[in-house]
Amino acid sequence: MCIIKENMIDHFLIKYLSGNTTETETTHMENWIAQSTDNKLYYETIHKLWVNRIVL
Repeated sequence: MCIIKENMIDHFLIKYLSGNTTETETTHMENWIAQSTDNKLYYETIHKLWVNRIVL
């Protein structure tokens, strides 16, 4: 069961991408990403923005 609430997903995505999640949060984030195609596409979009932010 995923404990990540929809209104907190961006917060957890940023923590996840910056490597600041706990082991439990990482597991929940990875489960959320795998839960649906929409979640995976949203994650991939945010990930691309995150990578481009670091490169710039």
